[in-house]
Amino acid sequence: MMNKHRIAKLVYQSKHRGCKENDILLSKFADKIFSLSSSELDLYEYFLNESDSDIYQWICNALNAPDKYKKIIEKIKQY
Repeated sequence: MMNKHRIAKLVYQSKHRGCKENDILLSKFADKIFSLSSSELDLYEYFLNESDSDIYQWICNALNAPDKYKKIIEKIKQY
């Protein structure tokens, strides 16, 4: 069973980044993170600890994302 507190924390962090562009990009995905595996949640948590500037540029393909984040970024782009 997934930790509801952890999911709630990740949803909050996704929707309240401090950068409106990332709030918009991540908010729809955040509503779907309950379907992620435990290892994907770990990766998403690490991803959210990156700078807003990097996250935005990786999602928008302005910068090459580190290989470790490419799968999670592709999932974000689906939403």
